[in-house]
Amino acid sequence: MLWDLDTDAFTFSVSSEDKAFTKRGVLSVVNSLYDPLGLTAPITIKGKALLRELSSEINDWDEPLSFEREVEWIKWKESLKLLEDVHVPRCIIQSSLSLTKKKELCIFSDASTFAIGAVAYIRVVNEEGNYQVVLVGKSKLAPKPAHTIPRLELCAAVLAVELYEYIKDEIDLEIDTVRFFTDSKIVLGYINNTTRRFYVYVSNRVNRIRQSTRPEQWCYVATKQNPADLASRSIAAHELQDSMWFTGPEFLSRQELLEVNNYDLVQPEADSEVRPVVTTMLTKTSNVDLGAHRFERFSNWKGLLNAVGKLLQIAKSFKKIPGKPGKGTWKCSHTSCGVDEFSQARITVLRSIQQDAYKEELDCIKRGRALLKGSSLRRLNPQVDKHGLLRVGGRLSDADLTQEEKHPVIVPPGHVSTIIIRHYHESVAHQGRHITEGAIRAAGFWVVGGKRRTCNVIKVCVTCKKLRGKEEYQLMADLPADRVTCEPPFTSVGVDVFGPWQVLARRTRGASANNKRWAVIFSCMYTRAVHLEVIESLSASSFINALRRFFAIRGPARVLRSDRGTNFIAETRELRKHLLEKGCVWLFNPPHSSHMGGSWERMIGIARKILNAMLLQSKHTRLTHEILCTFLAEVMAIMNARPLVPVSCDPDQPTVLTPAMLLTQKWTLPVLLLGTSIPYTT
Repeated sequence: MLWDLDTDAFTFSVSSEDKAFTKRGVLSVVNSLYDPLGLTAPITIKGKALLRELSSEINDWDEPLSFEREVEWIKWKESLKLLEDVHVPRCIIQSSLSLTKKKELCIFSDASTFAIGAVAYIRVVNEEGNYQVVLVGKSKLAPKPAHTIPRLELCAAVLAVELYEYIKDEIDLEIDTVRFFTDSKIVLGYINNTTRRFYVYVSNRVNRIRQSTRPEQWCYVATKQNPADLASRSIAAHELQDSMWFTGPEFLSRQELLEVNNYDLVQPEADSEVRPVVTTMLTKTSNVDLGAHRFERFSNWKGLLNAVGKLLQIAKSFKKIPGKPGKGTWKCSHTSCGVDEFSQARITVLRSIQQDAYKEELDCIKRGRALLKGSSLRRLNPQVDKHGLLRVGGRLSDADLTQEEKHPVIVPPGHVSTIIIRHYHESVAHQGRHITEGAIRAAGFWVVGGKRRTCNVIKVCVTCKKLRGKEEYQLMADLPADRVTCEPPFTSVGVDVFGPWQVLARRTRGASANNKRWAVIFSCMYTRAVHLEVIESLSASSFINALRRFFAIRGPARVLRSDRGTNFIAETRELRKHLLEKGCVWLFNPPHSSHMGGSWERMIGIARKILNAMLLQSKHTRLTHEILCTFLAEVMAIMNARPLVPVSCDPDQPTVLTPAMLLTQKWTLPVLLLGTSIPYTT
């Protein structure tokens, strides 16, 4: 499909590449026709049908197909060149929207044993008259073995509904009216039916149609006036431009469309898709059960038993008193329910939900029959006790155990089982599934699907979420501008002091004098390179000397960043005076914001790990100033040789990017340490 800018119309271009007459070649040609709007559906459906017939004859993708089929294939492929003469206007509404009185969407559908198809038109009525434009078309091959024609027509109607949903989501126009047209009165009877029931195939598709449309939107159209008939039976390429495929039927040009009529089922008694009428007799009984649906109003097990116990007390007051004539009177008890009332309420609730969930199982047990194969209780070998409760059978009838332990009560899945699980989960102090299930089983309940339901209850428990909820993660802020600005190494630097270390200053007879040494780390904010300098004290002069050595080796910096250490704050005046001469600015992090110095604090941690390992390997019990300087220089070399990016397994990228490469502009910079074999001595 192409867009001709001069005529503002869609045209089609067919590839002239010759493909081998094989299954692969035929598939390549058929799929090469790019037509997302389905404007050439009456032509392409013929190629799809031919491809299906050829695919059923041979399985090999590259084996030549039969000569008899090749003549038909060449004829269809040559006809595709005529599609280059087809022009479809791109503009949907040719006049201003303000002049438009009505916009109607008309969708036609049709089916045959060959294919099913649908096509949509937009009908615009303005002051000059009305006109219609084809929007989109679609066709599908009919399934094999072929269905009946009414079923295929119903599938075509579903295709029309899918086409409408697609247009509604994609087109940016407000449609006033939507109408559907089919030439099958049987399908119209299916859609308008409100009295009879269908079998599954028809019922599912009628429900699908009614989900998005209303019966009054469906109209009848004669087959000769149905443009979708072209998509369901195919048409020659030279006849496509002059057919009603692009213009629609003649009646769309009228001022008013056909009247919508209601359609009844066509001979429903003879239709194999319509279920026969069955007369059902209902017997109303006076013994109405409590009803398990009423239990859904309660959110806890204890409250439900208390309410049912109160109800039983009231019902008991209506019964006749032995030895006294007349009926009982209503009596409200203000006392709380006792053990007997709770026990009776428990039996009443469980019996009610069992009768709702396992009516067939109870009937089979009462009649002495085996349970149905599809019953979920078949493996439990259930039995009914004297209270009419279903209990687990099992093989412990002769065991010296209580009734609740030998034969727990079966609790069907539902709201009551949920509040029972929640009650015993709270009684064991919100412990896990294993302990909760143990408490439920000890209470004499067998919850069907108990493991899954217990997990679901614990999962939504608010208290458990508070006790065992996952910790939230801190959202990281944007990196500072110094970290993401392309600058030369050590233009923006983070500074900090770490240490101290005890070094041997001098030896005397029988004694030695020790001094402390610190290290100043200069961490480049952009290249992540580091520079280490040893200082003898935390004074301003000692730090200024280290800073001068750093500037002499690495060049002047533009920005220095550090925390508000007492050694830096106390020396601010002298440092600023010295930095002013160097054209450098010193920026301090806010108080109590050590995380803002993470860029160089992380480097201090790495330096300490490397230095500790070197001290352990060197086996030096006492350091000298010279040995400490040597160690820190090698620590600096190791840190600057670390990879800045993950090491790639690609053999074409053997080089690892390191800070040392950015400093020295060398591809490799091996860190040559002397090791432990050569002592660090002065």
